[in-house]
Amino acid sequence: MNRSFWAAVAVRNALMNGDLDEAKRQADSLAREDFGGYPDDWQHWVSAMQTHAADIAVAGGLDDAGRSLALLATACGGCHLERNTGPATAELQRQGSQTWKDEDLTDRMKQHFWAENEMWFGLVTPSELGWRRGARGLAQTFLTAPDDHGEPVSEPVHEQLLEIRQLGEDASKAGSTEARAHVYGQLLAKCGTCHHQTAR
Repeated sequence: MNRSFWAAVAVRNALMNGDLDEAKRQADSLAREDFGGYPDDWQHWVSAMQTHAADIAVAGGLDDAGRSLALLATACGGCHLERNTGPATAELQRQGSQTWKDEDLTDRMKQHFWAENEMWFGLVTPSELGWRRGARGLAQTFLTAPDDHGEPVSEPVHEQLLEIRQLGEDASKAGSTEARAHVYGQLLAKCGTCHHQTAR
């Protein structure tokens, strides 16, 4: 399953960058992968994963693709939980303490990426600690507009940053797997949309 994990990461990275075509290409490859050699009691999870990958491959936009990837991640997490296996969390645990200056847009983006990554592992591993840490990381970003090359970011960009902060608050309140998948899908779409619009 190591191969499928990195294939899912490739889809995730493409969505984060706002590259829907690349996300669809990677997802289509995952949907067509032959997992026939795995144990029978894995197959319902494999089927769910590939169904969601196939949905991404035909998604009409970042919202649909983000939602499907979030569901794919929960399928991975469900299998890992049932099988008592999955991605190693040693690195996740090591990165538990982070401080951010939040003085400029670069700092804000680093915090967003760290928090999103924690939430991703929160779904895929699954990890309650990772999810809550990531949600808190987003929810605690500053309300003020960060600087970009010495000037405050534009109002539209600031509004999107505040919307992402709100998603962190929503994620902190999301208790069920379904609710968390919903918030995470929104987060991917929001990040991808902003990065596509700003070419960052």
